[in-house]
Amino acid sequence: MTNLDPKRYLERLESGLVPTAGAQPLVCSTCRSGAKSGFERCYPCWDKDIVEVLPISMSIDGEALHHRLRKYKDGNPEQRKIFTLQLAVLLLLFLRYHRTCIGGRYDAVVTVPSRSRDAVWGIVKKLPDLRDLHVALTYTGVGGTPTYRAPAYLREKRVLLLDDTFTSPDRS
Repeated sequence: MTNLDPKRYLERLESGLVPTAGAQPLVCSTCRSGAKSGFERCYPCWDKDIVEVLPISMSIDGEALHHRLRKYKDGNPEQRKIFTLQLAVLLLLFLRYHRTCIGGRYDAVVTVPSRSRDAVWGIVKKLPDLRDLHVALTYTGVGGTPTYRAPAYLREKRVLLLDDTFTSPDRS
């Protein structure tokens, strides 16, 4: 098991972190991306019954965090290993400083797979506190649409749901 020393990676990570916008006009109240004037939510979040999203940082095309996310997702195996470790440190630090912001304790950790693999699991398994609470989703997709189902026993549990999805602000 890898013992992570956040201080070792912090300098590399800090330059790439961009604070997310708080509640204000033109910011989606759910995912914190762009929303059209007069609307509380962006188009992708508008008709969905989803809980509020708490982004760690905005990923801006061409900036340091965007580079790390792309290499962790699409890089060669050695690049994935390096950037997965750096993103694990970022998640560790975020949870260390903001655990109370997201409700304190959780009973389970669930990661959202992409079409080809569960890349976020690569980050979570580096962190023993999260790894030991991980619950896998069951693939139920039909017709090429990835759909997943959580085990029924999670229904009344506090779940930390981790996803690494890229979102694009609505710039219209």
